[in-house]
Amino acid sequence: MKGYGLSVFQGGKVERFGVEVIGVQPDVAPDRARIYVKVSGHGLEESGVAAGMSGSPVYFEGRLAGAISVGWGFSKSPIGGVTPIEAMLQIENRTASGARSGAGGRRAALTAWLPRGPDESDAEHLLRLQSATVSLFPEEGAAGTEGGLLGSLAGGFPAATIDRFGSSLSRLGIGRPLAAPALPGPGAPPSASAEPLEPGSSIAALLVNGDFQLAAVGTVTHVFPDGRFLAFGHPFLDFGDVDLPVSKAEVLTILPSYLQSFKVAVPLSVAYRLTRDRDAGVAGRSDGAARTLPVAVRFEDGENGLRRELSFRLASHPRIFPALLALTADGALRSVDPTPPDRTLRYAIRIRTARGPIEWSDTASGPRAREIALLSSVLLTTMVADNDFVDPGVEGVDLDFRSVPGERRLRIVEAATSARKVAPGGTVTVSVRLSGRREPDATRLLKLQIPRETPEGKATVLVADGSNATAIRTGSDPAEPRSFEDLRRFLGSISPASRLTAFAVVPSRGAVTGNRTLSSVPPSVAGLLAPRRPGELSGGDVEGRIVAESGETLDLPVSGMVRIEIEIEKQRD
Repeated sequence: MKGYGLSVFQGGKVERFGVEVIGVQPDVAPDRARIYVKVSGHGLEESGVAAGMSGSPVYFEGRLAGAISVGWGFSKSPIGGVTPIEAMLQIENRTASGARSGAGGRRAALTAWLPRGPDESDAEHLLRLQSATVSLFPEEGAAGTEGGLLGSLAGGFPAATIDRFGSSLSRLGIGRPLAAPALPGPGAPPSASAEPLEPGSSIAALLVNGDFQLAAVGTVTHVFPDGRFLAFGHPFLDFGDVDLPVSKAEVLTILPSYLQSFKVAVPLSVAYRLTRDRDAGVAGRSDGAARTLPVAVRFEDGENGLRRELSFRLASHPRIFPALLALTADGALRSVDPTPPDRTLRYAIRIRTARGPIEWSDTASGPRAREIALLSSVLLTTMVADNDFVDPGVEGVDLDFRSVPGERRLRIVEAATSARKVAPGGTVTVSVRLSGRREPDATRLLKLQIPRETPEGKATVLVADGSNATAIRTGSDPAEPRSFEDLRRFLGSISPASRLTAFAVVPSRGAVTGNRTLSSVPPSVAGLLAPRRPGELSGGDVEGRIVAESGETLDLPVSGMVRIEIEIEKQRD
């Protein structure tokens, strides 16, 4: 049989191309056939079926038969595969629900985000962060299909960012080659009313919009009278129920390639949305744009005072938002940060949620500072946006960076207390001497107020950097978060690398039960608090209790720990 297809080859005009049936494979998938066709016209004899033609409708005897959905690189003939329209019409009829990402990725993020361990090098810390970030992307093979024909663009992203995240982008249905046309600043705002789509229209599913753009380009297969539409002929992210922004796309040209020809396209105004993402294609609506989340990346060069800000809107789906944030933040900082590899980078993140803001700030120094700052920010957002307990209603993310050249650090050299004996209710002053790389020595005074109810006996004053301070807190209170508020408190207990802290700790046998740590538990009671869930700590794992704490946030990361033994003793008459 001979027929025709519809697609856009330049600009926005839908044009016909020739289609000739080669044959039908009835069992390409369960209850799924595939029609193999040879295409012609508009230079397709030379280019073959191009990426970006996914969804192009095919007609025989004036009737819609299906959508171009498959092509193959290095093919010597312009041959493609067609998904039958019967399968695509079932996309909205089947029950579908987008699943949240697995607990493994969230737990990996929670573990990796903790500050560098006392004996962990910067390289080991960075490797831990990188491994956890990779787990944020969908699993290998989750998106797209064999030979899928989605085009793609990554406008404005630095080449180094694309190279770094290339394999991860393929899991988002964004395959190579990545066309990157020059874009005139932030993407166009949503239009007041959507221009009607038609079969063959070129569309872009926008994952990132703004100063950078990341999108998958495909074609509309069928439009219903109420404005609903079908497209692609194969899955995009294979997420089931989705809410992703869509725009029309202007095709600049088709670039022939021996590997895989592709449409070079630019997204226009966001005015539509994808609502279903299934194995036979995607379904969408023309009743308004999908919700996106604003992200701002602000950078200040501390040496000359120059400031820059990049703004983006990211797809809000919880399974891909952290991955998109990682990609966008990396590209943004590579674009605006002119400082040399050895740098000191102060960074702050603010996650705006319906349950109130969550904020974090820290300092990283050395050749790995940028990546440590970026990945720490991304993993914190992951823990909040895709937590195990409740949807926090993330409303946006702000990232602030301030960079100065040179690696600069502080080290705890020694510490001393104003007295070796202190009465309950008294105060002990801790003097801490710090020595720095290319920094003059400095002294800090921290005051510990000992509570009146503190029992008499031996106690320990610990002066610690952020990593050791976090270990001390989690050692005295190792209960895992069991609610969003527990998670918020847990995040508040993590000390940044630039925090200098002093603790007064007294011996106290404790036990973990549920989301609480009980202190001063008699041995007979501790024995009854046996673990009831896999991984729950046993009753005797807590051996100390923090009775006083004081700290100061410094301008530079600090390392080291000092231990001083003191006595808690009432004054004798």
